[in-house]
Amino acid sequence: MSEQLPIIDWKQHAQSVDASADMSKELLELFIQQLPEMQDKLQQAFARQDNEALEATLHRLQGACAYCGLPRLRQVVADAEREIKQAKQLSAQRFEQIMGEIIVVKDELGKHGIVALN
Repeated sequence: MSEQLPIIDWKQHAQSVDASADMSKELLELFIQQLPEMQDKLQQAFARQDNEALEATLHRLQGACAYCGLPRLRQVVADAEREIKQAKQLSAQRFEQIMGEIIVVKDELGKHGIVALN
């Protein structure tokens, strides 16, 4: 279902940031720069089955996705948050879906010259 959503919604992103193209690109670069840390936190929390840490990191990621205009990843993360609340755990399948979507976002942003600042 989330595959039907665009990876990047440029219009939504532009409305969210209400900034110049350069500033918009810079914000997406900052998002990409933060992704490895969020991935690490998700992996550690999932390995420990720490739902509180998972929910906190997923919530942060979902907010960033909303602000950056990343509806597909945002939907996957929202589904994961719902799963934790309802099932009291995150399935391995959902976890892998999140990790896969993060890679898709990185790849797509890279196609537009948006990479992490060093």
